[in-house]
Amino acid sequence: MGLRVGCGVQDITPCGSVALAGHPYLNRRSSGVHDALHASAVHLRCDNAGITLVTLDLFGIDTITARQLRQEIAKSTTVPEERVFINCTHTHSGPFTHELLCWSDDVGAGKPDSGYIGLVGEKAVLAAAHACATTRPTEAAWTTEDGNVDVLSIRAEGGGAHEAILVVCSMAPALLDEQITEISADVPFYMARRLREQYGETLTVLFLAGPCARETDDPRSGGCSFEEIEEIGSGMAEAIVRSIGELSPGDYRSDVVLSGRTTKVKLPLREAMPSPSIAKQRWSERAAGHARLRSFGGDKAAVRAARRAAIEARGILNIATARRDGTLPKWVASSQLAEVQVMQVGSRCLAGMPGVLFAEYGDRAREIGGGKVHPVCLVNGDLQGYIVTPKAESSVRFGLAPSPYDCEAGDILLNTAFSMVPR
Repeated sequence: MGLRVGCGVQDITPCGSVALAGHPYLNRRSSGVHDALHASAVHLRCDNAGITLVTLDLFGIDTITARQLRQEIAKSTTVPEERVFINCTHTHSGPFTHELLCWSDDVGAGKPDSGYIGLVGEKAVLAAAHACATTRPTEAAWTTEDGNVDVLSIRAEGGGAHEAILVVCSMAPALLDEQITEISADVPFYMARRLREQYGETLTVLFLAGPCARETDDPRSGGCSFEEIEEIGSGMAEAIVRSIGELSPGDYRSDVVLSGRTTKVKLPLREAMPSPSIAKQRWSERAAGHARLRSFGGDKAAVRAARRAAIEARGILNIATARRDGTLPKWVASSQLAEVQVMQVGSRCLAGMPGVLFAEYGDRAREIGGGKVHPVCLVNGDLQGYIVTPKAESSVRFGLAPSPYDCEAGDILLNTAFSMVPR
């Protein structure tokens, strides 16, 4: 039996005004809905081997929720749990769905809504079940655009209409300005909309977020309007269309090898941490710098950079305080034994890892794997913030959401994934 693929999509847009994730200490609550959030699923089956890929338009979910969701999908679809792959697109314009130690004193965010998280789980199961129950004969081909966007094009057998497109992209998908309070899937929404204009409204698009944030990123960047992210998302889609258009009929295959494996690996916590008193002093200095820029009407980009620096320092203070007070083990209890997942789809593999890794880890994966192994972040939950590189850590740059895990965790996750790649 050749490749068969089914798709399912469910709306997971919350009702009413909700706390928004991703930009702490602003007391952001949704003022409306710009575009809907979705749970999207694609099921691939060939020769009695199947895998299910699910994407949630959310900032992230914790490891316990991710594990329960995989188990529920496995039970509802008979797809083995190790072959159910769940990730989040990392939008910063969706509901607050899991707690982070680094932002634990952000009283404006409140607590995640367990009722909403339960609803997301139900909708994700429905999307996956529909995908598994509605498979059709298809053919698939991989292509790469501009070196950092990897695309799986899936179309009906014999060169028919496109059924689904999977996009693995190592860029920050959340670019909307933090002052915007409308619910949105951000860049992936516009990318998917343009792809549907090209290939038909029934097309299912999965955006799989790869490692993002670089050592060299300008902290003044970001803060985009809807018009600006429309240009970015539509530009990505146009490049994807061109790349798919360059595929020949012979590039598409219906005899696609599918497999999935998971393993667990223990991650090290930060050892070199400042004392709470030193961390507090650093935060106070950065917070004062941010306040000065705001009071004197500083350049918007400079004010944004100063605010991010203050948030980063506050996150390190919260981690240092938890370590001193003995509460750190509570925060990492469910994620320190991290699940790594590798899904083979034809000639390439998706390397799913929890948390968000800096983009340099993605560069290393591309170099080691020859462009055939694609890291995907926020798979099987979160790691309480960014996993940075040693260089970033040595320059005291931990990302907007500092993680309590050491930068060595990035290499451990990557090496574990490569040890699982079929030879």
